[in-house]
Amino acid sequence: MTGEPELVSVIVPVYNVEDYLPGCLHSIGEQSYRNLEIILVDDGSTDGSAGLCDAYAECDARTKVIHQSNQGLWAARNAGQDAASGTYLFFPDADDCFHKETIRLLVEAIHLNGKSYPLAICLGLKFWEADEIIRPEAKPVFREIPAAQLLEGVLSSSDFPGLFPQNQWNKLYRASEVNGLRSRNYARGQDRDYQMRLYTMIESAVLVETPLYYWRQRCGSLSSTGDSAFLQYKSNVEMTFANYKALSEEQMKYRHLFLHYLFRRMVFYKNCAWRTCRQKEVFDACRVYERETLRDYITCRNVGLFSKMAVLLFLHCPPLTRMWTVLSHNTA
Repeated sequence: MTGEPELVSVIVPVYNVEDYLPGCLHSIGEQSYRNLEIILVDDGSTDGSAGLCDAYAECDARTKVIHQSNQGLWAARNAGQDAASGTYLFFPDADDCFHKETIRLLVEAIHLNGKSYPLAICLGLKFWEADEIIRPEAKPVFREIPAAQLLEGVLSSSDFPGLFPQNQWNKLYRASEVNGLRSRNYARGQDRDYQMRLYTMIESAVLVETPLYYWRQRCGSLSSTGDSAFLQYKSNVEMTFANYKALSEEQMKYRHLFLHYLFRRMVFYKNCAWRTCRQKEVFDACRVYERETLRDYITCRNVGLFSKMAVLLFLHCPPLTRMWTVLSHNTA
């Protein structure tokens, strides 16, 4: 990379995070990579978040603020992406923070070995509100990672410590690669939907093997509210089915990942609804998904026969699923 540093658009969706937003803004302001376009999207906040955005814009001329009525995380990210003019996009959450070398190392990584990768990823760490963040040394250790491995991380229970392949926030995107990609309105897991679509479009990415992004865990966040598990399964089933049906002929090499994940999510989706007022609605929906995909799943050679038989047994016997989840404490 030579000449003028390329512009990075930092897009921050903001909604009622006045206690945490200053920490995120501090992380942005202290970045050693200075050629930033900072886009703060106030999604109809009812606390002091909107005022914090405006105050920050007055102090940092690189900042623009978008105020809109409350529509949700997906709409805030899309508004920011539509307004961005950078070569790269970075989507931190407003209640998180990150190392001061994060963007510099991600930009460096995306040019690994003189190539132009579509995506660079750094490792992340979870922390609770009361925890002190231990920020490791920012070491430039890069390696290429196949998109198929990232997609497997989204559509399987494989363990990729610190990688968070399903999340949008620890990644630097080449804007030209995601021009036609926007967040969609699911009740949960909008990051997962965005990432699973992206990974079917690219061949590989670059990983910075250092924890540079710090993901705050807090009570009352979207992911910790009651009813979250049901909405998560509902969204996962809907988005996986939609994305499977949209696969091109070339992308069908990933069909086994989508199909196996879809049927496993339906097992837990039905389990959540069993013996509740939602049972008929959920069972009817799963019946439609199954009718559209069962033949493909049964004939899919990349999923073992025993695995398929076990999944289908649990799918059609919710009491067995309930017993298994209780005995194994499994809620995956």
